[in-house]
Amino acid sequence: MNYNYGYDSSDVLEELLGGGLALGGMAVSFGIMIVSAIICLVIALAFQYVEAIPTFKIAKKNGVDHAWIALIPILPCRLYILSKIAGDKEISFFGKVTIKNRLVAFLIWLGVYLIGVPLMTFIAGLIGGVLGLIPVIGIILAALVGFVLGLVPAAVIWLIEYSFLRDVLDIYKEDKHSNNTTSIVISVLSYFFTRLVRGIYLWTLIKKEPLYSTATYEE
Repeated sequence: MNYNYGYDSSDVLEELLGGGLALGGMAVSFGIMIVSAIICLVIALAFQYVEAIPTFKIAKKNGVDHAWIALIPILPCRLYILSKIAGDKEISFFGKVTIKNRLVAFLIWLGVYLIGVPLMTFIAGLIGGVLGLIPVIGIILAALVGFVLGLVPAAVIWLIEYSFLRDVLDIYKEDKHSNNTTSIVISVLSYFFTRLVRGIYLWTLIKKEPLYSTATYEE
């Protein structure tokens, strides 16, 4: 006598195999995601340390206190140490504006970097949304407003980063005009492309001896 309960063993086997393949596929996909995340993290850290390492070495050679902070893989830490390399020298922007305290200059940069840029982006988005309601010309006006509002914090960030780099170059080269020109070019390339440009340039200064000591901080 043959009893049929509506299924056979082959159906069960197919379901088990299908489930196993699905789990295997999920495991492979998850593994690929993990590996990809690790690779992206390694690349991101490598990009950070292209500038962090020479900044640390130059700062250490010039007697900057807590130079190791430059090795923390975030831009504000590197720029803070970069700002200290020139010691207590006041900061001048093309001879027009002067900031006597370098820490103040860094804090201005930090405020614009962390608050100014997002705030201007938010305001530009709001204004752009309203102007975008105007046919044709509204889109043009929105883009123009966004550009102008974005230009203000960008200019402040660029000027301060340029001045820090220029002051570092002045420690190693006597030709201030050349140092100024080089700093402008490097800072422009660094801002519009990637700060890798500045990092690569700083590597060229590692083995050079400073013209004078800027050590004003106690270890």
